Amino acid sequence: MISDNGCGIRQKDKEDIFKPYFSTKPKGNGLGLYMSKFLIEDKMDGKIYFKLSEHLTTLCIELPKKKG
Repeated sequence: MISDNGCGIRQKDKEDIFKPYFSTKPKGNGLGLYMSKFLIEDKMDGKIYFKLSEHLTTLCIELPKKKG
């Protein structure tokens, strides 16, 4: 898990945060979280999601335990 107490994720951006080409940065290309989600969920059978609380935004990454 990665947590930060910065500006967080705005309510209106919650649905779009993992979409390709979505960025809140003026010079952002919007591929970082999209590619992360693609690799973690489609290629590694994991999960990536975020949790919002009053003072923290937490990005969670879950990966299956390697067999063997």
